[in-house]
Amino acid sequence: HAAGCCRSARAGASSTTAACAAARAVAPAASARTCGTGLAFAHAANRGCQVNEIIWAPDSKSIYFTADVQGHVPLYKVELSTKRIDLVIDAKTIDGFSIAPEGKSVALVRRSVDEPREVWRVAAGKLSRLTMFNQTLADSVDLRPAEERWIASPTGRKIHTFIVKPHNFDPAKKYPLILNVHGGPQQQWADAFRG
Repeated sequence: HAAGCCRSARAGASSTTAACAAARAVAPAASARTCGTGLAFAHAANRGCQVNEIIWAPDSKSIYFTADVQGHVPLYKVELSTKRIDLVIDAKTIDGFSIAPEGKSVALVRRSVDEPREVWRVAAGKLSRLTMFNQTLADSVDLRPAEERWIASPTGRKIHTFIVKPHNFDPAKKYPLILNVHGGPQQQWADAFRG
């Protein structure tokens, strides 16, 4: 339920307290709505879609939040008047964000398996990079992207996986496999740089 988002929100922020109160108010009516992933916002913390950070929009008519969703941490926006939840952007892993005072753009810190953290801007659905703090690292190492796959288990349940192929991968060759299993349930494996 919405209280779960409050427990995972950043402590000490007065805007977070107000946002959590609003999330509690929205949650019952939003239970039939989805956050773009088939997971109800009202039950996000209990259904594998943990809400991470919550911030009021500058006009106080909506709330922005990030959530752990199937290996990504996208940014969502919920309109308080309609209870509608929309995906703002799925940029692999969003570690933090800030809404511009006019409410028309968002600055965010994002990363993926093959991209170290940098600051980006989202405006009108377009993502643009603002910093190059880790460009020297990225240029000096062969960072490989993660490929997402869903594999059926013997019970019929699908298992989400990431595959990172080696440098100069040749599909005609065989390679050893390194399997890294996450023991959860406290957090997901994400498409996120860990270097």
